[in-house]
Amino acid sequence: MTRYRKAIEALFGAAVVAAFASPSFAQQNAEWDKVVQAARKEGQVIVWAQASETGRRFWKDAFERDNPGIRVNLFQPSNTAERDTRVLREWEAKVLKADVFVAGSAGMVARLKPAGILQPLRPFLRDEILDGKNWLGGAPVWVDREKQFVMIADLPAGAPAVVNESVDANAVKNWEDLLDPKWDGKIISLDPRQSGQAYAFTLFMNSSKDLGPDFVRRFFKGGRVVFTSDQRQIGEWVDSGRMLIGFAMREPEIRSLLSVGSKVKPLPALMAGGVQQTITVGSDSSVGVANFDPLPNPNATRVYVNWIYSKSGQQAMVDATGLFSVRVDVDTSKLPERIRQKPGVKYTVANDENLAAADLTKAMRDNVSAALADK
Repeated sequence: MTRYRKAIEALFGAAVVAAFASPSFAQQNAEWDKVVQAARKEGQVIVWAQASETGRRFWKDAFERDNPGIRVNLFQPSNTAERDTRVLREWEAKVLKADVFVAGSAGMVARLKPAGILQPLRPFLRDEILDGKNWLGGAPVWVDREKQFVMIADLPAGAPAVVNESVDANAVKNWEDLLDPKWDGKIISLDPRQSGQAYAFTLFMNSSKDLGPDFVRRFFKGGRVVFTSDQRQIGEWVDSGRMLIGFAMREPEIRSLLSVGSKVKPLPALMAGGVQQTITVGSDSSVGVANFDPLPNPNATRVYVNWIYSKSGQQAMVDATGLFSVRVDVDTSKLPERIRQKPGVKYTVANDENLAAADLTKAMRDNVSAALADK
């Protein structure tokens, strides 16, 4: 053994040096280099996403910086629902051209997967991506039941609500506190029967053994919650005091509101069943692969999906979008404490197919409608 190898082992450890020096590691790298070179010959990867400027900086700009020679042909409809509708229409007409779908994982598992538009993602991923030691909780997070089709890495904790600065934080520490009659007519939310974060939180509440359908009926009973179709209005009305509680505001809107001097207070996870509980909400790093054989750009697709979940890809996501990554070797120290997952809190993955299944979604929507009709 040379003195140079001994010096390297002193820095990194003998096991690490041996792994990098092993024939299998060298062979894997050589095979990957061939994939990258073939991807550069293809020259592009076709990605369907959704309208988001911060997402574009992650999905396209950062990838192209890290992977010269491979262009991201990024198609961004106005929202996830429009993306999925167009994908389904073009798939049925046999004119769809796509390699990868990114963002909007709920739509991918609820609409694209049942239509046969997705193929398993897992075979495209390198061993390093699937290695549990790289992920919070000891395993990558899959949102489909089969744990094959859609993987997610951006899982920031969702704030159940924001409150006006006049509200004592101790007045809303438990989920049950939201049912206090003093809040009647003073809570504003998006309609949970539509897509959005209110939908995700209400699905969680309706399915929770500690809250459940009765809690949802009491929360929405008789229109005690005011609905709006404008996410910004939630923050504006709570900030002004016209409303006191904004239910299930999205993190980008909270961040934007606080950046201009608002004194609204985002609530941490609330107590139920003796433990703090909330959901994790994300989609910017949810990836699905189009079910074509062959794909328009198979090698570039493989490079793209592995980059998304790599250390450099996840760091690009954190830096561009401000979302929390559950990859443990990524620096999330500059993110707000409110979105960082914490020990002792029970998190429900809002994107999980087991939560957002069609029957559960219908049951929640029917329950909300019945509550609204109950005066």
